[in-house]
Amino acid sequence: MSQAFGIGTAGMRSGGAGGRSTGIVMALVLLASAILHAAPAQAAINSMSIPGGTGTVTVGSTLYARQGQTVNVTVVTDTVPCEVRLTGAHSAILSAPSSSTATTKTWNFGPFTVADGDGTRTVTAATMKLHTNGKCQTNDSTSSGSYVADNTKPAIGHTVTAGAPNGAGWSRQDVTVNWSGSDGGSGFVELCTGTPASRNPNPCSSSQTAETSGTTLSSAGVDRVGNSQTGSVVVRLDKTPPTLNVPAPFSAEATSASGASVHYSTSAGDSLSGPSVITPSCAPASGSTFPLGSTLVSCSATDVAGNTALASFSITVQDTVGPVFSNVPEIAAAEGDTLGGKVVTFTDPTATDAVSGIRSVSCLPASGSTFPVATTLVTCSATDAAGNPGSASFNVIVSDTTKPILALPADFDTEATGPGGAQVSYMASADDVVDGPITPSCSPTSGMQLALGSHAVRCTATDNSGNLAIGSFTARVVDTSSPVFGAAPSVGPFEATGPSGAVVTYNAPAAEDVVDGTVTGSCLPASNTTLAIGTHTVTCTASDNAGNAATPLKFWVTVQDTTKPVFSGVPGNQTLEATGAAGAAARFTAPTATDLVDGTRTVTCDHQFEEIFPIGETTVTCSASDTSGNSSEVGFTVTIEDTTAPTLHLPADMTVNATSAAGAEVSYTATATDLVDPAVTPDCTPASGSLFGVGTTIVMCDASDTRGNRATTASFTVTVQPWLTYSFGGFERPVDPQPMLNRAKAGSSIPVKFSLGGDHGLDIWAANPNGTFGPTSGVISCNAGAPVDQVEETVSAGSSGLRYDAFSNSYTYVWKTDAKWTGCRQLVLRFKDGTVQRADFTFTK
Repeated sequence: MSQAFGIGTAGMRSGGAGGRSTGIVMALVLLASAILHAAPAQAAINSMSIPGGTGTVTVGSTLYARQGQTVNVTVVTDTVPCEVRLTGAHSAILSAPSSSTATTKTWNFGPFTVADGDGTRTVTAATMKLHTNGKCQTNDSTSSGSYVADNTKPAIGHTVTAGAPNGAGWSRQDVTVNWSGSDGGSGFVELCTGTPASRNPNPCSSSQTAETSGTTLSSAGVDRVGNSQTGSVVVRLDKTPPTLNVPAPFSAEATSASGASVHYSTSAGDSLSGPSVITPSCAPASGSTFPLGSTLVSCSATDVAGNTALASFSITVQDTVGPVFSNVPEIAAAEGDTLGGKVVTFTDPTATDAVSGIRSVSCLPASGSTFPVATTLVTCSATDAAGNPGSASFNVIVSDTTKPILALPADFDTEATGPGGAQVSYMASADDVVDGPITPSCSPTSGMQLALGSHAVRCTATDNSGNLAIGSFTARVVDTSSPVFGAAPSVGPFEATGPSGAVVTYNAPAAEDVVDGTVTGSCLPASNTTLAIGTHTVTCTASDNAGNAATPLKFWVTVQDTTKPVFSGVPGNQTLEATGAAGAAARFTAPTATDLVDGTRTVTCDHQFEEIFPIGETTVTCSASDTSGNSSEVGFTVTIEDTTAPTLHLPADMTVNATSAAGAEVSYTATATDLVDPAVTPDCTPASGSLFGVGTTIVMCDASDTRGNRATTASFTVTVQPWLTYSFGGFERPVDPQPMLNRAKAGSSIPVKFSLGGDHGLDIWAANPNGTFGPTSGVISCNAGAPVDQVEETVSAGSSGLRYDAFSNSYTYVWKTDAKWTGCRQLVLRFKDGTVQRADFTFTK
């Protein structure tokens, strides 16, 4: 008989002895081919085992394997049979003696590949003995073993422990999924991974925190023989409430005392769980009757995932509509019958209000007012209990068709006041029943200048409504006035032109007439008559064009001799240069004199020809007289002047050696001579004996005589050789030497660098002309053609200062410029060795 064993073990039973158990043998059962020819003998199976191959697993006493894995069969016999045969799940034959060992009689079969399907797979081993016919064909001993084929995948389960979905399959909070596994065969061994290297405990979990419309969470599990399975769950996560749109707070007009029916629009939608269009729920609902005042409307909208959005807005029902008027009157045209128009009465219109009632009604102008001739708008207003105004209006038309009444003067005369006649004045007026007094329009107007004769005056008056009144009268201008002479003319006296007297001329006086203007008079003796020396009476008369005669006018004319003799040949004024201290001699010819009546007259002068005139101006006076005692004088001037300047006598240019650092005292001799003044002392700067600084100094000299004649300024030089010498190496960066123009910003501090050939201390400056020490600057004209270079370096400094740098063997003077400087300036450095160095700058803001 046979017996089944679990995976990894096999039991055997012998044919006659009842069999015995053996251990698991891990080798192939070998049959030696040599026993084919051995003598028949009984070979019992001591043991049979089925060890697992790669991937198989033993659970307890059961061997599990899946499709594609391998198993082996090992049979151990007590003697060497003819062969060993396997039947059942796997078939094979091994023959002795090559497959057996002499001592253990172990037969190894396999490896055998496991086929598909599940369940117990049984293998039976049998020893064969040699038949008499020489073939191995009789069972001698049998034994059976088995293993379990496991090709079924494990089962993967899950439980949502957080963020469980709703009935629509949506979650609205972070989702956590716990995974579990089970296996009905070899057993479940791992979860959440597919590789043994990263095995996780069983159970494990997955999570989803990001919103998603469908994300698959999965977990892989494997049983003991390697069958794997993946479990999954689709997660839909929406944590965001839908978008809820409500209107901004707004107002609605009340339609009654209860308020107003108000409609509004809201919308909502969700872009994830949906729906895309959601109808919000609002209270009070759209179309409800809202009372007067402010009402809060609360709205909500929920998406498929269950997220709810809330929003609110306010609706204010207000009463802003004023009252409504009815029974508004219409006033037809009325004739004006009083000053200002007409008194009109009417009944005020009525006003009603749908919400709060009427507080008051009034009209302006009010009934019973005087309305002007025109179309007048009457405005009526009313206010409801809420203070809302309302208004209505109508027209009141008043007309005027009555003409004004004119009041004009009777015909009258006016005396002419001039050639143009006279200004004619009169009074005219008009009155109107509506407009009252009206100023009429007359032609010619009152106060107008009218010519002699009769004039018809036409007057009109028009009221404000265009009603016209017309009237007229006559104004006459007349002339009854005589001309009038003015004051007697002042004529002469006339100067006699000879012994016969003089021709008397005058303009005949004119008389002034109020109408004819100037009237020429007629006089005797007439103008242009020769009258003897003495006084003569002239009588004048005149008449106007109307025959009115003026009162005669008389005046007197005198002929006299007051003319002085007249000079001729009068010398002109002379100006002569002095020839010495006494002055100079003048030469001139005396003038002649003639008289209008007496002829040639004798001339006498107070100075004579070639007389010596002193320095200065002298007047020469000449006189002559006629027989009437008329005398005359004439004069001319002789001016002796000193305009000759002194002559300077200066030494030649001088060179001396300095006696100290300050220079040397230098003496020199300078003189001057003058044509008039005996002694003139020159004035020189610097004066002789002054201390001259090191270098070349220009001595400027001038001289003046007592009359201010100044010699042309002359000069000579005094050069003082220095007692010490600096070796100036030129300006260093950032300052460029002349002719370069250094550009810098006004107010900046510029490092002026230079070398003197060594360290000479900081006492290197010579005195400036103003007595100060150190660099100075002054304004210069900008040279448009000069090259310009920007100052590349500036420093921060509160004031100017000097320092010496032994490393660079150079001096640096920090020049603090003035922020107000503009244009060009020259920096001047005066050194104690007498040298002067200059650099030019242009400043910008």
